[in-house]
Amino acid sequence: MRTPAVSYLKSTCHFEHWRLCASTESQRMGQRCHFERSEKSPILKTEISPPCGRRNDNHITLLVLVFLLAMTAPFAAAAPVRDAHTEVELIAENKSIQPGVPFWIGFRMAPEKGWHNYWKNPGDAGMAASVKWQLPEGFNAREIEWPAPEKIATKTAVSYGYEREVLLMVRIEPPADFAAPAAALTAQLRWVACAEICVWAKKEFSLELPVSAAAPEPGNQAGLFAEARQELPGPPDGWNLKARSSGREIIIEGQGPAFHSLEDLYFFPAEKNQFDYSIPQSFRLKGGGNFELTLRRSVNAGEINRLKGVFGPADGPEAGPAVELDLPV
Repeated sequence: MRTPAVSYLKSTCHFEHWRLCASTESQRMGQRCHFERSEKSPILKTEISPPCGRRNDNHITLLVLVFLLAMTAPFAAAAPVRDAHTEVELIAENKSIQPGVPFWIGFRMAPEKGWHNYWKNPGDAGMAASVKWQLPEGFNAREIEWPAPEKIATKTAVSYGYEREVLLMVRIEPPADFAAPAAALTAQLRWVACAEICVWAKKEFSLELPVSAAAPEPGNQAGLFAEARQELPGPPDGWNLKARSSGREIIIEGQGPAFHSLEDLYFFPAEKNQFDYSIPQSFRLKGGGNFELTLRRSVNAGEINRLKGVFGPADGPEAGPAVELDLPV
């Protein structure tokens, strides 16, 4: 009998915490870990005791002081979490925030080798990451900025997502009259990772960012935000494209920039259930640098008046830049 998915996730989560607790570093710090199972769920217990049975009051006092300092200092990155075969971390671009000036935070997601996470339209299987915010009064969180996806094909499904590490950036807009010395941001993130099976996780992350009237300085993670912006789909500059309908097919036709390898082009639809993902998109190169890319509608798809999505290499932005499309049909 297959183990229920929820029990499997709980067991994985608790075992991961036990593994971290039982690390060599933790043992040197005098941490004793006990891992107990019951019929209902595994239970993790930890206790602090002197290593090798010796008492070390100075050692314990130092640990307490370090802990108190860490608890009182604002922080620009939440501790990484490993669950559902993915390492996730909530980070901030800048060291501080300024009232009335938008700023960026993001979820760094790194799936294990052989696993993948999902784009906003996951395709045949999976689920896009979603977030619920708890923000100070007057703060506003915008939608996730999604990096260009990859086509992930298996024997049974075609999905859109990320086998690579990505940063899901979110723009936060604080009010101009925010007067507190620091802003506490809490996010509950839910995500799915798949390989031959799929598992999901839901975790809470928190950031506390100092508030200053001065312009903020870039933080230690600012470089990741610069890299992530390079992976966002850009405007279709240099492209000459249009879309038309023919029976059950939607055809994208036109010309692209000379630097682009047209044969690798793929259209990632932003809307779910419009197209049959299992039917390969048909590319045809015409004379004069013109091309056609044919998509097959889903059987249950309604009328498509606009074609919205990402147009770029099937292998993701490492193979070339992608553009955002919004074409009338």
